[in-house]
Amino acid sequence: MLAGEHDRVEPSDMLRSQLLPHLPHAVLDVLPGCGHLLPLEAPGEVAARLESFLADLDTCFRPKRRSRPGPADGPCRSQHCAAFISW
Repeated sequence: MLAGEHDRVEPSDMLRSQLLPHLPHAVLDVLPGCGHLLPLEAPGEVAARLESFLADLDTCFRPKRRSRPGPADGPCRSQHCAAFISW
């Protein structure tokens, strides 16, 4: 979850106390110097964070190479996958 340091609509303290407890694997990341409109205020930083998040998901959902056929690996246990799946 991304939040702006100076967001007055949804302050990071409110998100931390009211929303984060309902998303068991979510992580709150506060962007310094930003308000409520993160994609307009810090488009490069938002894009970089989304790209990193999606790359982690891609890694989690990509089939693993196997030396021999076998049952599918269990569900991914990474923090990003858990947050995505719980959402």
